[in-house]
Amino acid sequence: MDRQELIRAFEQVPTSNAADALAKLGIPGCVIDAGLHPLSAPQRRAAGFAVTLRQMSRSRNAEGAAPARHGQVIDEILGEGDMLVIDAGGRTDACTGGGLMALRAKIRGASGWVVNGAVRDIEDIRALGFPVHLKGSSPAASTPLQTVGINIPVEIGGVQICPGDIVLTDETGIVVIPPIQAEAVLLKAQEIGRAEAEAERLLREGLSIAQVKKEAKL
Repeated sequence: MDRQELIRAFEQVPTSNAADALAKLGIPGCVIDAGLHPLSAPQRRAAGFAVTLRQMSRSRNAEGAAPARHGQVIDEILGEGDMLVIDAGGRTDACTGGGLMALRAKIRGASGWVVNGAVRDIEDIRALGFPVHLKGSSPAASTPLQTVGINIPVEIGGVQICPGDIVLTDETGIVVIPPIQAEAVLLKAQEIGRAEAEAERLLREGLSIAQVKKEAKL
């Protein structure tokens, strides 16, 4: 299965099923719990290969007016089927992306953003239908921020995200899937999905939760 086929397949998988699959396969530390939320609801499910960026408070030695380089990353690195993951330490007093950058990312074929920080131009991004999970929003520019790492491991909510990890998002949350185990996770999540569909059918027929668990092998 090539990269884009894998992403399209994961776009059909709820994050809850992916999380259950990871747990059943004994793969820990893959569900981000850092207070991030989808920009708007309903929001389509998105999956992509992580392109990571770390932002910190601007150094007193930083040169130039704009030491934050998320625009450069979108222009030069982010591509088809990628998910931009920005760790700004959860700070929400300055944005780390806005409407024009979201438009450019969408044109470049990106799947979405995960931002442990703030985003601005919320109405514009919502109108684009571009999936974004974020810590908060702020109209303030990114001037106080500085990019200190591109395509390095970052940590959000106790979960390490490495470049190339598969990041799956929906209204329920965010799951990070190691690429080396992606196909196994996908198959297990699809199996769980089929079992849940059978469970729903049985519940609608009037069976109890206990009966359904037994019959559907949940």
